[in-house]
Amino acid sequence: MVVLKKDLVSKVAETLGISKRQAGEAVDTVFNEIVASLKKGEAVLVTKFGKFYTKKMKARTAIVPRSDPPKKITVPARTAVRFKAGKSLREMVK
Repeated sequence: MVVLKKDLVSKVAETLGISKRQAGEAVDTVFNEIVASLKKGEAVLVTKFGKFYTKKMKARTAIVPRSDPPKKITVPARTAVRFKAGKSLREMVK
C-alpha cells in the first residue's frame, strides 16, 4: 500500500479539525520549505523523524551492459537528495 499526498492532507485535516484546503496548504508549505532548504545546500533535521540532506556525486564512467559490445558512458556530476531516518523513527517502525 502507498500513502498518497491527498491521504496525508485528509489525515492532517481530520486530526487538526481544519479544512482539507487549509491542510493541503500546510502540507505544501512543509514540503516547499524542505525543498528550498535543500536547494540552498542546507540540511533539514526533523526531530524524532530524520534528516534530509544533499550529497555531491562525482562524475563517473559507467558501462551500458545491453549494448554489444558493452560501451562506456560518462555519467555527469550531480547533487542527490538523501534521507537518514532518526533513531526514534527506526524504533517506531520496528
